[in-house]
Amino acid sequence: MMRTAKLTIPLLLAALPAAAQARPGVPVANLAYVEGEARVTPEGGAAAAAVQGQKLRTGERLETGAGFVRLDFPWMKASLSPQSTLHVPPDMILSVGLDAGRLEIYSEEESIKVVTAEGEVRGRGRVVVRRTEGLTRVMALAGQVALETAQGGVVLGPGQGALVATGGAIDGPHPLPASPADVQPTADPQYIPVGGSVELLWTGDAQRYFVELLAVHVEEAVFATETAKAPYTLALPWIGTYRWRVTAIDDRGLESAPSIEGTVCVIDPDAGKGKG
Repeated sequence: MMRTAKLTIPLLLAALPAAAQARPGVPVANLAYVEGEARVTPEGGAAAAAVQGQKLRTGERLETGAGFVRLDFPWMKASLSPQSTLHVPPDMILSVGLDAGRLEIYSEEESIKVVTAEGEVRGRGRVVVRRTEGLTRVMALAGQVALETAQGGVVLGPGQGALVATGGAIDGPHPLPASPADVQPTADPQYIPVGGSVELLWTGDAQRYFVELLAVHVEEAVFATETAKAPYTLALPWIGTYRWRVTAIDDRGLESAPSIEGTVCVIDPDAGKGKG
């Protein structure tokens, strides 16, 4: 009897799915905002849809399809753009790994640490890190960050950027490209009905641009996308007042500081009807 029981326990454990045996990671970030398609994959587990308010844990991977996610870490805030992937290392070193796409980070403390296959970014302020086609690009918008690789390092101040390929020397610092101009709608709000769309216009010499929509009085975006030259038609399903801005992406893949902001006010045209 005892022998049978001793043999059965390991057999039962072996029959459990790998995910059931895996120890969950430690929560290190909150998914403060999730818009559109995004998924979280635990270490050794299966991917599941990302949910607003969910905790991101050590060892997990976050991927956006057409979606957009804002994250609150204890040491920094971050925004993961569409078609991007990041991971949190399984250990407790306070860092984030960017595997692909675009990550924007903000921290007033010297606590930014982003790692890619090509290098490591440390510092404070507001910084954009892009990783595509085996290249890491770093753009400092505010504060100061250092880009370090196996072949050296460079310090970037506001308005500077650099890029590096795998195993290669750092190319930079370079001044960031000029911001787009002549944005329309302007700071004077354009009113549109909820569920409608607005045509965003700007001028610039770049072939690619990055558009962001932000709520009033906050710096965190509620929508972001990359696009070609203006115009860009933006559908707006949410009632409220929003700011929008756009950055230019040059031929090296470096991104400009944001343009001046325009304003869009989304209203319900039927509100108040039928009341005496």
